[in-house]
Amino acid sequence: MNPGKLHIEPIRAKDLYNFIRSYAAEPEGQLISPISVYRAQAQANNPYANEEDVGLLVAYAGKMCVGYQGLFPGLLRAKCGETKVYWCTAAYVLPEFRKRMVAIQLIKKILSLQKDIVVTGFDGVVGSVFTGMHFRELPPLNYLRVRLERLNLPARVMGRLSQSAALAPLFPNKVGDTSGRPFWLRDGIKTAYYKLATGALVRPNGERWREAGPSENAFVSDTEAKKSEAFFKRGPEIIRWMLGYPWIKTRSVTTPPFYFSEACPEFRYACFVSTDTSKEPSFAVLSLCHENGIARIKLLDYDEREEKRGEIFALVLREAAKFRADEIELPAEMEFEAKKLRFSSAILEHQKRRYLYHTFSPESPLATAIANLRLNYCDGDCAFT
Repeated sequence: MNPGKLHIEPIRAKDLYNFIRSYAAEPEGQLISPISVYRAQAQANNPYANEEDVGLLVAYAGKMCVGYQGLFPGLLRAKCGETKVYWCTAAYVLPEFRKRMVAIQLIKKILSLQKDIVVTGFDGVVGSVFTGMHFRELPPLNYLRVRLERLNLPARVMGRLSQSAALAPLFPNKVGDTSGRPFWLRDGIKTAYYKLATGALVRPNGERWREAGPSENAFVSDTEAKKSEAFFKRGPEIIRWMLGYPWIKTRSVTTPPFYFSEACPEFRYACFVSTDTSKEPSFAVLSLCHENGIARIKLLDYDEREEKRGEIFALVLREAAKFRADEIELPAEMEFEAKKLRFSSAILEHQKRRYLYHTFSPESPLATAIANLRLNYCDGDCAFT
């Protein structure tokens, strides 16, 4: 198969939606789409992207798309002010073209843009490719995960036994769900645990919450107060944008298909603001996703004031109970509250997320800010997917 010479085309972030509509209008000969319709529509409205920012690199062999690298323009705030940074997002190369070093050519094209580059949320293979191209490691981000399946020991044992070819005939089909994962968490155990956990919470006097919409002015940046630190900016305008343009919905619409998820049975954001007029307003943004038989809730943006953590944790736990979440992901700052959960030693995990970066010069804004850089659970596109 030799469809033609390899070349890479940059697509501006503001042009992404028009690009994918044009691409889908003439799909003949194409096996993949380089971006989903939802992502394209969202990223074309990124408030941190200007008219010149690149949002996608598409590798073509002749007229055929054989690979791509997504880019997500963002801002770094440091002592020198606010400067542009590009986050690497979804990347893929057709298997039959991987020996032609398409991934390497895409990374070389990224570096030619002369921007500070950061990548996170990648697997080991992708990490090896980037480190081979002289990307360097940042200290990892620590965060927390609560996994309720660890409470159902009998079902976990049955699930493992059912995966044995010799023993599988002894177990009914319901031992495994449609994703192939063991059916380790029965509704009764989840219901009992959440009733126990939420009943043990001491609720702050007078604290109330109401669900808010994306146009609300109640969101404040959880990093704006960290004036002495360097951080990747995530202001109220980004939160409103994320809420108004979700990248994941309940129905796939991209053709040819996009390699990464664009739909799952349930994905939504839930945003809450406090209504207690006797206190300074507080807020929290959650994502709720049900995919592959797993219901997962994440605390994304929230009021970072220490005195608010108990109230916000109680809110997360209440919403997790309503959602019947199997997993809860939390920032590391919530560890004190999470350790108050019943059986926390069994169900609470410490997780790490790797970051790699490349600066366009030794004096670039990111290069000079590395020593004081503060990472956040929502860095890059992590809050969107």
